[in-house]
Amino acid sequence: MAVDKGVVATLSDTVAACGDTVLGPQHKSLPPAAWGLTVREYLATAPHLDELQTPILTMDRSALDANRAVMADWARAAGVRLAPHGKTSMSPQLWKEQLDAGAWAITLATGWQVQIGRALGLGRILLANALLDPVALRWAAAEIERDPNFELYSWVDGVDSVREMERHLESAPVHVKLNVIVELGGPHGRTGARGLAAAHEVADAVHKSSRLRLAGVGGYEGALAHDRTPEGLAAVRHYLDEIAILHQELAAAGRYDEFIGGPGVAADHTSPRHPGTLSAGSDQVAAYPGHEHAGPMGGSSTGMGKTAGSAEEAAPGSAANGLRESAIGARAETRAAGLREAAVGAAGGGTPGAPGGTARRHSGAGSAGIDSDAVDPGGENAGLTGGPGASRADAAVGASDAGRACGGRAAIVTAGGSAYPDLVVERLAGLADEGGAHGVPTAVVLRSGAYLVHDDGFYSGISPLAAGRSEHPLRSAMHGWARCVSRPEVELALLDAGKRDLPFDEGLPVPQRMAGPASMPLPEGARVSALNDQHTFLRLPGGSDTDIPVGSVVRLGLSHPCTAFDKWRLIPVIDDAEAERPLVVGFLPTYF
Repeated sequence: MAVDKGVVATLSDTVAACGDTVLGPQHKSLPPAAWGLTVREYLATAPHLDELQTPILTMDRSALDANRAVMADWARAAGVRLAPHGKTSMSPQLWKEQLDAGAWAITLATGWQVQIGRALGLGRILLANALLDPVALRWAAAEIERDPNFELYSWVDGVDSVREMERHLESAPVHVKLNVIVELGGPHGRTGARGLAAAHEVADAVHKSSRLRLAGVGGYEGALAHDRTPEGLAAVRHYLDEIAILHQELAAAGRYDEFIGGPGVAADHTSPRHPGTLSAGSDQVAAYPGHEHAGPMGGSSTGMGKTAGSAEEAAPGSAANGLRESAIGARAETRAAGLREAAVGAAGGGTPGAPGGTARRHSGAGSAGIDSDAVDPGGENAGLTGGPGASRADAAVGASDAGRACGGRAAIVTAGGSAYPDLVVERLAGLADEGGAHGVPTAVVLRSGAYLVHDDGFYSGISPLAAGRSEHPLRSAMHGWARCVSRPEVELALLDAGKRDLPFDEGLPVPQRMAGPASMPLPEGARVSALNDQHTFLRLPGGSDTDIPVGSVVRLGLSHPCTAFDKWRLIPVIDDAEAERPLVVGFLPTYF
């Protein structure tokens, strides 16, 4: 879809345009019968999965819808915002579905991904990485100048990084400032300032910068552990406690005042409204003059198919108020040492359970921006105070007047992959105080991305929302389907899927069952031992020549969705992977 100057492109426009994408051999494993048809025309033929070629990767619509609702309800009950990591799928349709379900923003990982997201219609992006590329920095400054309503938050973890950003932004308009989040790292982790003292040095450098504005603190706890052993969980908890301490110390020192627009600070109000007010539940808007929204292989862009409606019901869960009561109200006169002691002691608050209790309906605005004006402004919830027995979402609504007095923005505290979201809630959710009733307005933002697809490997073994750990578990929405092309040995079958088709970095595919009307089980002990570029080695201990006949198709469970989507330009969405003959109900274009 071409976008002329002055025309505003929304994420909805981008998603709807998928119907006009012309299918062809560049779309892996689609049959010749689809070539030359548009996505809309091909779906009108009601194709079944067995009409496509192998190998093929599919997404299960019923599982996607269920997983999205589970996480949206869980986050609401915990009182935290969601900014799902969009780099998992790089699929605008899935981004839109998550935003419609109440997500506050979409997280991305590189400057180029931000540019793609912006071009496809995102209006609020959290870049969970440093933005140091000079081309990307200058683009970001120009985009903010062109559209002051565009919200971009990037990370910074060193004083040298601050200086590098400033150097490349020298030519930007004087009133343009980039919002940054100080990233705290951990021992043997990935990026991030090592220790509170180093993080304070970064924050001080940002505070003195004429080009940057401190918007919050954050990090990635998944780099510090890879399992749920006591040692791993302890390392994650300690790290998250350090993030809480850092936030409280920076709040007490007034380091967020410019971003929040607090008393005595001349905030830059060049935008007609504060950047925190865009409702993420509605269309995220991006005007991109002269840009052509090209699909993965040219042609029109992004996804189309049957989707569920937005999640509207929020079920309050139990609230851990320790952090809020002990330290969030601390102001500049509070000693830093006292804050450290209070934060560590308070961090042991309870964890919200599975969503339950009386359902509470939130308006589109109430499930969107973190600023208090966007939280039920003057509606039926105005004036609620949200005491200890209330959910954190209720408390945030009740504090809306205080938030308005502070300029309508909230400092951001962000963490969370899909392995330890429960620990993020346990250690950080008590900081959530979006209205500023107890001090600096604060929003806690969870960046989990893999939850939407989940898996049958790494995340099924570590996620707190996996089957066996949750009353409302996530389930895998992705599967590989591969055909047996050779039986050179009695106990070996070669399938036609390989590293170019399926993820393998966090575990090899898991054979689940034979495809087709019979849905025959596989021989006991069947396992995948290796992947080549285009072959899967399926071992069949004690097998026979007839176990998996040449030409039969095997369904494979997969591990790690973050390395599944990037192997496909157009992914079929099926109605139900458990069906004897799944129906193709949509397609997800990806942008990698």
